[in-house]
Amino acid sequence: CQCVRRLLGEGNSTINEGTDDGESLLSLACSAGYYELAQVLLAMSAQVEDRGQKNDCTPLMEAASAGHVDIIKLLISHGADVNAQSSTVTPIGNTPLMYACAGGHVAAVQELLAHGANVEDHNENGHTPLMEAASAGHVEVAKILLDHGAGINTHSNEFKESALTLACYKGHLDMVRFLLEAGADQEHKTDEMHTALMEASMDGHVEVARLLLDSGAQVNMPTDSFESPLTLAACGGHVDLAMLLIERGANIEEVNDEGYTPLMEAAREGHEEMVALLLSQGANINAQTEETQETALTLACCGGFLEVADYLIKNGADIELGASTPLMEAAQEGHLDLVKFLLENNADVHAQTQTGDTALTYACENGHTEVAEVLLYYRAELEHESEGGRTPLMKACRAGHICTVKFLIAKGADVNRQTTNNDHTPLSLACAGGHQAVVELLLKSGADPFYKLKDNSTMLIEAAKGGHIGVVQLLLDYPHSMAQQTVNPQTPTDVITNSQLMMYAEQQQKIQKQLPQPIQPIVLHQPKQQAQQQLVQAPPGLHDVPDAIRVSNHQMLHQQQPHVQPSKEEVQMMEANAIMDGVKGAGLTAPQTDSILAQMRMFQMQAGFTDGLAQGLALAQPGVVNQIVGNTIEGQQHHIAPQPPNNAACGTQQITAKQRGLTRKGKSTIIPYDSSLTTSEAQQVRSQPLGEDENSIYVTTNLYQQLRRRFLRNFTRIQIFRYFVKEAYHRHFCQVLHT
Repeated sequence: CQCVRRLLGEGNSTINEGTDDGESLLSLACSAGYYELAQVLLAMSAQVEDRGQKNDCTPLMEAASAGHVDIIKLLISHGADVNAQSSTVTPIGNTPLMYACAGGHVAAVQELLAHGANVEDHNENGHTPLMEAASAGHVEVAKILLDHGAGINTHSNEFKESALTLACYKGHLDMVRFLLEAGADQEHKTDEMHTALMEASMDGHVEVARLLLDSGAQVNMPTDSFESPLTLAACGGHVDLAMLLIERGANIEEVNDEGYTPLMEAAREGHEEMVALLLSQGANINAQTEETQETALTLACCGGFLEVADYLIKNGADIELGASTPLMEAAQEGHLDLVKFLLENNADVHAQTQTGDTALTYACENGHTEVAEVLLYYRAELEHESEGGRTPLMKACRAGHICTVKFLIAKGADVNRQTTNNDHTPLSLACAGGHQAVVELLLKSGADPFYKLKDNSTMLIEAAKGGHIGVVQLLLDYPHSMAQQTVNPQTPTDVITNSQLMMYAEQQQKIQKQLPQPIQPIVLHQPKQQAQQQLVQAPPGLHDVPDAIRVSNHQMLHQQQPHVQPSKEEVQMMEANAIMDGVKGAGLTAPQTDSILAQMRMFQMQAGFTDGLAQGLALAQPGVVNQIVGNTIEGQQHHIAPQPPNNAACGTQQITAKQRGLTRKGKSTIIPYDSSLTTSEAQQVRSQPLGEDENSIYVTTNLYQQLRRRFLRNFTRIQIFRYFVKEAYHRHFCQVLHT
């Protein structure tokens, strides 16, 4: 202390100077429990509310967090605010009392309450001091708070958490017992419609669940909830808890809002022991979801869980059941060993979906070359035509999977095959997508660059419409290229020169740059860019392009909009007004997965934002929403897949997962995506009108299931997509127009 006085007195430091980390000297002393140093600093006029350069916690918060009662008294005697709130530390709004409660410091809690600390204050998560104590399991602190008037059933406004649900989630048995005896409502539901028993079931807290059941908790799914305690236990692989619930009368075939039984959830998560338990208790091994006919086996195959699939098949699972068979699911996801296993168990390699897709189709459009090789070995049809007459080679060309394209050509795939209505060939699909390496490979393999498509379109026109200058130049430079091409030989004025085509391609590229562009992954320290909506004007010089390839501004924005018929598919609709308030700084983009681009619109996540922020939302329209809401997403590990590059080098394409561990109630809306779309394809999707309600996002049931199967199987706590569509916003059903 004498050294401190001397240094300050000599002018070598100032009393309110902070550390290199931005903390004030007084805060450091209070946090470390240096009472005499704190006395000296205060005596020399240190600011009692000094938050340091970080503008963060006050000295009293630091002392309360560490439980230093003597320093708490000292600070209060110097006028410290007992109800001050933190301003930058997450969660914002913590008070000294909350810090003391979370730390279990009984004497500190008593001292703060004695000097007027507000027992019902709440932070940004809506947590009161009692909730903080319950979440940490500090029973003695909870008793003191209740004695001072804390509301035992108070819940947060946004997330509807209570002291009891938090204690159950954390598994604090003594705290749960105390709260129940004190009159806590165990049937209260959180914003996820979870009761206390459901919260305990998610993390497998057997004794907490037993206590709740003994106290009268409802064992099956409440009518207004989306899932049952048994479903949550099965999803988490908590075998002992599942057995307890079954013994207490849990319905083993009860389905959640997605139509999944506990067995399906266990299979989807790869919990073999849980699968075995449920089957031993009589679960229906071939139960199917109503809309998509998914089974436990198809879900296990989608996730690549070979051991679970083996167990299910040995116990009688139907290997051909499902709108998309187990083999198709495994092929689509590239699970090579599982594909081999299913084929060895006589899976039908020729099975088709309602749209004519096969396991080979799915493997090729997703770039799984080794899987395609195995399927062809088992006599899959190389030239099989799915809906519209598209072959596996066409699917691979459209997606730009050059290694798969090379493999299929080597196997004898027809590079000049046409679709049913002659609107595309493998080469035209590669040109339209801007996949230059694929175009070059096809040309070297004998693809006809001069073939006339429907409406007299050509490969050059397809590339030019997309603004793919490199592909246009490649076609123009191709050996034996004709100096001119005639779109309609009978109309001399429709002759197009090479220079006109190149000019047109450049104009299209400029137009694309004016449109909202897909967001690239953002480095966390960089500022987020706000997407700006811009009006697209017809470019100068477009009138110089012959009528055969000229398009108006309106036509360009809506090009390739298919003729459509009403679908009977159920559609989830979210109104944009419900999205507008929330987290700042999320630009919007509209990439889609290749396999569903032609069918419907989607929204997706963009990596790169910090925890607590919404990850991004795409509207399939030209408009831009600058702010989107961040909602509760809760889980163990969230796997975020960045966008893979186009024309990837040969070899199996691997998307490196970026793992983010979000703590309980880390607030983020996370909708992962995977895309190999080019800029022009994204533009076309983005520019398609939504119909009468421009401010809506339409997601068909088929897309909903595909996204959930493909991207969300790592989310073991809740069904992210269901939460986002049905719970965060309002659920509506309507008709959608699509191909």
